[in-house]
Amino acid sequence: MTPLHQTENRNICNSEEGYALIVSLMFMVLLTILGLGATTTTIHELQISANDRARKSAFYAAEAGRSYVEASSELYDSTNIISEPGNGITFPDPADATAWLFIPGSQSEQLQGEVVYVDSSARYLRGSGNEAGELKAHVYKMTCNGRDINADSKKSVEAGFYRVGL
Repeated sequence: MTPLHQTENRNICNSEEGYALIVSLMFMVLLTILGLGATTTTIHELQISANDRARKSAFYAAEAGRSYVEASSELYDSTNIISEPGNGITFPDPADATAWLFIPGSQSEQLQGEVVYVDSSARYLRGSGNEAGELKAHVYKMTCNGRDINADSKKSVEAGFYRVGL
């Protein structure tokens, strides 16, 4: 005859009651960990996407500055041919280098910059058919800054150009 306490231990060990509860709890913990990992990854991807959009927005605002300079001939006409290269004209406001211009149609993108006279020479005209005349190439450098004020993102674009004149 077996003592009573040994019989009870054997029945508890051989019993499968509670097994489903333990398996389901382990499954829930695993699903929770996977869910948290997916949420964290999604949050990081959204932040990366927002930063990328802000940088692109600022870059395109700076690129819009190039079109602004092209349309504003007063930035590179005879008033910006200075005997000392390096002094430039700022835009959109020559009197205030810290002024920014909103890009039309945008609530957050702004541009500003500077057009600097670099040099004046006929040597830049080689091959253009104008070597014999008194025409000169007036060389400029423009620096266009763009920003997205909603994302506090800034970018700059520099480009050189020249205009032909007397």
